[in-house]
Amino acid sequence: NYNGMLQNGKFYTWAQVTDSRNIAPVGWHVPSDSEWRTLTDYVDQNRGPSDSKAKALASKNGWNSSPNIGSPGNLPELNNYLGFSAIPLGGVSSPYYGNDTPGSSARFFTSTANNSTTAWAWGIEYQYQAFFRTVYNKTSQFSVRCVRDSGNSNMYAYDYDGNFYTAVTIGTQTWLVQNLGCNHYRNGDLI
Repeated sequence: NYNGMLQNGKFYTWAQVTDSRNIAPVGWHVPSDSEWRTLTDYVDQNRGPSDSKAKALASKNGWNSSPNIGSPGNLPELNNYLGFSAIPLGGVSSPYYGNDTPGSSARFFTSTANNSTTAWAWGIEYQYQAFFRTVYNKTSQFSVRCVRDSGNSNMYAYDYDGNFYTAVTIGTQTWLVQNLGCNHYRNGDLI
């Protein structure tokens, strides 16, 4: 359902991601482009047995099949070396690229704008080894992951709606393992 109602999280626009009422659980935040770069730099040095950045971060389930060695869709049982569990939910890439269907990709908005109409996002596609960075229109809808605030030592989080999230430490950062699935901002306002 491209209206944000997904079993494994929801899709959000960039305006929702960066709203001052805060979409992230207390003690967590939507990562900046720089924080995603820190993750990818670590992954570049710690790819695991498949020697693929995409496979190191991709979940073991849900990916379309691919004959390309090192892609998440090829031997998915070797995916998720680092425990990030990127789920291939697709997204709504408005208005330039069209929609990605579930199984084809995992895309995540950052909190960093590129310009007045586009923002940075990171993603994985089922047929490639890369964990890539690109810009999308701010009206696109993608998954959101959160990184832990400094000073917070919790390895879990609850959002306003009571959804429970677990975390994994990758290098110097701690990331939620699940995509956000909240319907409300921290203050209780409906998203």
